[in-house]
Amino acid sequence: MEGARLWSQNTPNVEEQIKRDIESIPKTNIIVEDPFRDQPFNLENPKQEYITDEQCRLTSIHLKKTLEYLVNQVFEKARESAKLAGSTEEYLNEPLKVRWVEAYFPWTTPSWEIEVWWKGEWLECCGCGLVKQQVLTNAELENDKFGWAFGVGLDRIAMLLFGIPDIRLFWTLDERFANQFQKGKISTFQPYSKFPGIKRDCSFWLANESPLHVNDVMEIVRQHGGDLVENVVNIDEFIHPKTGRKSQCYRINYQSMDRNLTNDEINAIHQKVEDDLVKYFQVEIRLGRSLLSLFRVGASPITSSFSPLRSTATPVINTNSIFSSFIAKRFKHEYEPRFKRVRKAFKGRVTVRTGGSIKGNKLEFGQFGLRLKSNGIRISAAQLEAAAKTIKAETKSQKGKVITRFVCDLAVCVKGNQTRMGKGKGAFDHWAVRVPTGKVLFELGNNVHERIAREGLRKAAQKLPGLYEIIDEKSKIRVSIDELIDQPKPVDYLTETNKNPPKKWLNRQAAKLPEYMMFRGR
Repeated sequence: MEGARLWSQNTPNVEEQIKRDIESIPKTNIIVEDPFRDQPFNLENPKQEYITDEQCRLTSIHLKKTLEYLVNQVFEKARESAKLAGSTEEYLNEPLKVRWVEAYFPWTTPSWEIEVWWKGEWLECCGCGLVKQQVLTNAELENDKFGWAFGVGLDRIAMLLFGIPDIRLFWTLDERFANQFQKGKISTFQPYSKFPGIKRDCSFWLANESPLHVNDVMEIVRQHGGDLVENVVNIDEFIHPKTGRKSQCYRINYQSMDRNLTNDEINAIHQKVEDDLVKYFQVEIRLGRSLLSLFRVGASPITSSFSPLRSTATPVINTNSIFSSFIAKRFKHEYEPRFKRVRKAFKGRVTVRTGGSIKGNKLEFGQFGLRLKSNGIRISAAQLEAAAKTIKAETKSQKGKVITRFVCDLAVCVKGNQTRMGKGKGAFDHWAVRVPTGKVLFELGNNVHERIAREGLRKAAQKLPGLYEIIDEKSKIRVSIDELIDQPKPVDYLTETNKNPPKKWLNRQAAKLPEYMMFRGR
C-alpha cells in the first residue's frame, strides 16, 4: 500500500495551508519518540533545495502525524480482533509506542522509517520521506509541486501481528502455513521445518569515500537471486589506517522455501552479483572471487602466502586438497592480544571481590553502560564481539561510540574427547576474559538517545552469558550480587598528598624551583 500528498508553492500562504491540514488530522493516544521533529534534516539526511526550511519542517510533521494515525488504526483493529478471539496477552492492554529513525530511499530525502514496539521489540513498519523533485518531474507534474510519499507493505504488518519471520512464507503453497490462520483470529505463527540456507560473503573496496547503502546492494542481489534471497546484511566496514581506503562486507543468505539449493547454483548467482557491483559502482572485489573458486567444480588449488601486517587478506590453501581450511585475517579483531606467543593458563576461577573493590564497576567514558550483575563468569572473545556488533548496528543512525572495558588475554585450550589425564593442556582454541560481578563490559558514548542506547545494550546482553543491567552516570555501584552502594565523592589526591607529604614527594616539588632548575644538565 502506497500513498502521497502534494502541495503547490504557488498557493498563497502555503505554509498556513499545511498547518491547517495538520490540525485536521485526528489525534491519537500513542507514545511517540521522534528526535527529528523540530529539525528533520541534517547532513546525512539532507533537505532538498527547491523547498524552504519551514516547508520541509511542516511537511515532515504532516507526514508523520498521518502515518502515526494510520499505524494506530491498524494496530487498534488488530488488538480488538485479538481480544474478541479470546487472547489475554499483556501487550494488548499496553499503550502503543512508535519511534522514528532516519533511513535512506533513492526517491525521497529526508527519509525516515516508523517502528512499532510490539511484543517486546522494535519492528519496522513503514518507510517514507519527502519526494525528490526528479521523481515529480518524471511523473510529468508541475515544477511547483512538493510533498511526501510513503510505502507500507500489508504483508509486513501481517508479519508483525502474527509473528511470521520470513515474508516469502506468504507466497508458499504449503498447507502447514495456511492451516495455521483463521479469519477474525490473531494467532502466533508456529514455525515448521525448512530447507537449509547457504551464506555467501561479498567484500570489496569502495571507489570513493561514500559507502554503498544496503538498499543499493539489495537491489542488485534481488535482481539475480529473486525469491532465493532471504536477507542482505552489512557485517563489516573497514578503513585502511595508512591508505584511507574504505571497504565493506555484505553477507547474503540464500534459502529456498521448497527445495535444497546447490553450491553451483548459488555460486553462479553470486558471481553475477559481484560482476554488477563492479560494473555499476566501480568497486574492487576483495575476497569474493577467491572464495568462490574453492567451491566451483574443477577448481584448481591455490597456494599463496599471507602476512598479518598487510591490509589485504590472501587465501592460504593446502595444495593437497581444495577442501582444506581457508585462513583469512585482516588486522584481526580487538579482542585478541597482539603478541604472537600464546601462553597457556590454568582454568582458574573468576575473582570474587571480598574486599569490596569497585574498580571497573562504574562508567568512566560514556553515558550508558552494560554491567554484569550475576556471578562472575568467563566470556569468550567471539561472544563479546557479537555483542559489540549488535550495539554498533543499533546505534549506527546516531553515530554511537562503543567503548570496551575489558581485555581478552586468557588463552583457552581444549583437548579432544577420550583423552586421558595428563598429556598437557591441549591445543589453543580461543581467547576469553574473566568478568567479576559488577564489572562494566561496554560503554556507549557520543550522546546517543537514551531509548536507542538502552535498546542496543539490551540486545547485546542477549548475546552474552549471565545476567546484565543497563546503567547510566547516576547509577549506584554494584559490589556484589545483592548489594549496591552510592558513588563515592571524587577525591583530590594532590590536595590530600600535600596535607601529609612524604619526603620523596617534597623532593620532586623542590626540584621544580628556579634555584634547582638553574643547575640541571651540568
